Amino acid sequence: MTVWPAFEAVACAGLQCLELAVELAWAIRVAFFVESRCISMRHVLLELAEQVGLDMDRFTEDFDGGACKRQVIEEARDGWERLRVDGSPTLVLPSGEQVSALGLPELELDEAQNHRPVRFTPAQCEGDACLDLLRAVLDRAIEAAA
Repeated sequence: MTVWPAFEAVACAGLQCLELAVELAWAIRVAFFVESRCISMRHVLLELAEQVGLDMDRFTEDFDGGACKRQVIEEARDGWERLRVDGSPTLVLPSGEQVSALGLPELELDEAQNHRPVRFTPAQCEGDACLDLLRAVLDRAIEAAA
């Protein structure tokens, strides 16, 4: 499975409305992590886009026409090659500091054994504490930019 179509879907949603793009990104995460849905399937992404309220004619035209394909590829290359981010989600602060996976548990997989889980580390925060952690990171970014 690939997540490229999901990244493209979010970028296409952003052509309409950034708030709806954020809603679609969360809907995709819920579909994948909670509901175990295949987010590389066109019909799943179209259903999620409709659920968040996107203009479906425009979204379908943009998505099927590859309107954001180049953007997604360039952003991925930038993240891998220039910024060298660990994974998604990663916040890159103006200072260059990278903060990854706030509020997410860490799962280590053994690639030699068909990606079998070998270690689980609980998230560093839970509930409102995660929001506090995110606020602290954003406050550092604002201070560094000032």
